[in-house]
Amino acid sequence: MKTTISIVLACIMSIAVQAQTNFRQVSYTEALNLAKKEHKNVFIDFYTDWCAPCKRMGKVVFPQKKLGDYMNSRYVCLQLNAEKDGKALAKRFNVHAYPTFVVVDTLGKSLFQLVGAMEADRLINSINENTDPELSESRIIERYKANERTPQVVEFYINILMRSGKYDEGRKVMEEYFSSLSAEQRLRKENLYLFLRYTIDWNSPQAKFYIEHLQELDPSASEEINNRVF
Repeated sequence: MKTTISIVLACIMSIAVQAQTNFRQVSYTEALNLAKKEHKNVFIDFYTDWCAPCKRMGKVVFPQKKLGDYMNSRYVCLQLNAEKDGKALAKRFNVHAYPTFVVVDTLGKSLFQLVGAMEADRLINSINENTDPELSESRIIERYKANERTPQVVEFYINILMRSGKYDEGRKVMEEYFSSLSAEQRLRKENLYLFLRYTIDWNSPQAKFYIEHLQELDPSASEEINNRVF
């Protein structure tokens, strides 16, 4: 009986590990070699022992399945303490704030950096912005001004406005887009960011709509909204 329980627990732990972002227990040089073999780039998470946002990334964000699936399929991931084992590399890549995420190619050339803790969706979007020309800031603005209103373009455009401090304009774009959608479109997962990321007024039409239709969402989305509301 004990053996059976041990096997079941081992299987559960194995599945959990596979679901989260897989940070390899290897050196930087070994990570580059693995990246060459797997035809990927290397993602480095520079952290420190005293950095609270770094700890949250490790405990809350990186274990999420959607982020793990995204990262593991594209990168050999590595975590380095910027004040210990990763001190030399942190200096090479001019890392001065934590966490800092550095993506390098198989030759060790820095492709781009992201600074600061962020939620899984934002991290994925930030990486996409740096790797997909169609999702660059200038291209998203062009596409939006050309009246393209796909969920992704609108989401990225709102994010650009918010990051630039144009909060009123960002909220206006969000409200106009929400009003243009049918009830069925509003319930699609790709449009839930309208509530999960940008709604702060609980009396707004989008807040009332998503709370009212909570039971119509798939379980994972329903849970996210539940956590935000309650």
